[in-house]
Amino acid sequence: MYSPMISVIVPNFNYEDYIGDCIRSIVSQDYHKFEVIVIDDGSTDGSWSVIQGFGDKIKSRKVENGGALKACLLGTDLAEGEYIYILDSDDRLAGPQTLSRVAAACANRPSKVQFPLAPINAEGEVIGAKFPQLSANITSLQMIETVMIDGSYATPPTSGNVYRRDVWEIARQVDYETAQDGIAYLLAPFRGEVVTLEEPLAQYRIHGRNDSCSSTADGRLVREAERFARRIDHLRTLLPPDLARRLKAGDEYFFFNDRIVVDRILHRDVLGVRTVANALDSLLRSGLPYQRKFIFGAWLIALTLSPKRLRRFLAKIRQNAHNIYVAPGASRFG
Repeated sequence: MYSPMISVIVPNFNYEDYIGDCIRSIVSQDYHKFEVIVIDDGSTDGSWSVIQGFGDKIKSRKVENGGALKACLLGTDLAEGEYIYILDSDDRLAGPQTLSRVAAACANRPSKVQFPLAPINAEGEVIGAKFPQLSANITSLQMIETVMIDGSYATPPTSGNVYRRDVWEIARQVDYETAQDGIAYLLAPFRGEVVTLEEPLAQYRIHGRNDSCSSTADGRLVREAERFARRIDHLRTLLPPDLARRLKAGDEYFFFNDRIVVDRILHRDVLGVRTVANALDSLLRSGLPYQRKFIFGAWLIALTLSPKRLRRFLAKIRQNAHNIYVAPGASRFG
């Protein structure tokens, strides 16, 4: 049976409280062909001391702070694996069989193996159901069609994705964001089969410092929308002409317009007719179920017709939905 070398790369920045737990969950794996590469991205806490405590069980480097993407690419330079797994340093593997199960799923050399995550609190206790809900029956062709319609497909956050090396390496082309795997996950179904496992093989720690759980007061929703559009533009350059022509512009997708609407109400206190019209048009052309289209459509119309105070209240409800990571779990843009 094909047994690939799996390189687990852990980028870390000021997660002294969690990095040890993360590394212990990796080095205790029962799989026989893996390596652990930890890149400390200029931490100012005690992270580096914790990392050094693992000695020659891991490869490690401490570098000046340059963002998660740069740290991961440095880790890739040091990696020998055929498959690359980026595990966030505040997350951890769910048990000693995680890499064995991933390796078994790599029998036909898929472009990516993905699985849901179990949410845990700062103390490591499971606090909710696995997310996102994934089906093992979905094919890459179906994912491609979903990308064409919605600009994304059902996929987990970073710690739930293991990439074939050639797919992950596309991240070296990214110069428009510091997130690790935004373009790699989009490209994966176009470069081979994406294998979906339904068991949560890793755990996502929710502790209040996650970027995806942060307040939108800092303009996060606008950044998400703009980052989404850049990823779509990048993906277009990587596809054959017939598929590239089918991709819409980033600002034509509901993901983009939904976030722009909320931001403009909360932070600019304006909502033009054109903004609402663009959001409604993208909603109607999306692949969302009809029930969700109706709910979001009613919300947009209510925003348009409501007085200012009610409009801001409705926008805050939507903002709170964006701030709960597991709510939009099927969309990987946070």
